[in-house]
Amino acid sequence: MELRKERVKSNVVNVPLEIILLAAVDVLGENVEEKRENDEIILTAKSSICPPLIKIRRVGEDTYEVITTSRCDIKDCTYWERCARLDGERQSLLVKTINELAERTAATFKLLRWTPERVDEISLAKVIDRITSRGELLPTVVKRDKSVEEFMTEKITISCLKAGAPLTVAREIAHIVAAAVKGKSRVSSGEIREIVVSELRKRNPKWEENWIKFEKTVKKV
Repeated sequence: MELRKERVKSNVVNVPLEIILLAAVDVLGENVEEKRENDEIILTAKSSICPPLIKIRRVGEDTYEVITTSRCDIKDCTYWERCARLDGERQSLLVKTINELAERTAATFKLLRWTPERVDEISLAKVIDRITSRGELLPTVVKRDKSVEEFMTEKITISCLKAGAPLTVAREIAHIVAAAVKGKSRVSSGEIREIVVSELRKRNPKWEENWIKFEKTVKKV
């Protein structure tokens, strides 16, 4: 395997690892192989020849260097300039996707004020309008404090990653939850929680334990 120096593109980003992993999958596609070596994570797109890959290296607390390149499988290849351009475009897309995901999930685990009287109908109406305007049929999530938010598989994936589940498993569980609530107009956060905990328990009881501990920690924020 050869990684030409000219083809390596990198940036340093200050976001949680889980955000980077999700962004990398969006950029590389659904079929991604994950490999971990020391402090480095390598995500490789499944391809018969010269697959693109993304390397993630930890350089500090919630600070990572993300590197986009390609594996050169052709000896004395004359197309490296074209590949270098594609790697650069892929790197720009990766950073953009990381920023968008970080913004979308910024309030994922923040505890809102307790307002038990009733659901915030104004917020609910805004969420419904936003969803219907996009032509999507997604449920709204009614949280324990009676506030509402849009259903996002990214949030479920992130919580499973924080519990210790591998990226492929975390994304699988998120899709299982999405399928379970599909077609509903509203779903409670408790219903989502039950599905996530059950799926984690099936695969590894330790992940379930970690997820519950993480949830308790979040409630104290």
